Amino acid sequence: MRRRFLIVCTVITLIPLGCSGGAGKIKLAPVKGKVTMGDKPVEGAVVTFNMDGAPRAAVGETDAEGNYRLTMFDKDDGAVIGQNVVLITNAEAPVTPTSPEDYGKAMGIGGAAPPKTTKSFVPAKYADAKKALLKVNVKEGANVHDFKLQE
Repeated sequence: MRRRFLIVCTVITLIPLGCSGGAGKIKLAPVKGKVTMGDKPVEGAVVTFNMDGAPRAAVGETDAEGNYRLTMFDKDDGAVIGQNVVLITNAEAPVTPTSPEDYGKAMGIGGAAPPKTTKSFVPAKYADAKKALLKVNVKEGANVHDFKLQE
């Protein structure tokens, strides 16, 4: 029994070491930019850079001026160097219920379907990974990638 306990403890201790080793081999470069539509900044958009073979995507959210910075592992560390597919979607916020009936619907109470809780402002075509409308090449050093979206 004690031997099993020691083996389990050893395995649990070593798992994080094995998982974190891949991050050090990936070359990242800082990426920032601005997302606009119709010459107006897009606030609350999620910008995602995906590269084949990368352990995860680099993600950033636009501020009130449409500016974003990408994070993959640590804050603002950027994206993987090389060709990336870019997806842009909204960081959709739930609508706050204004009445007890709306609250019940939002909770699925009373047999009514919950109301739609999100609204998207970014056209869906920019979130379609199969179409891959946006592609960028992330290079060593600082990168600036601005996106002017069209409806």
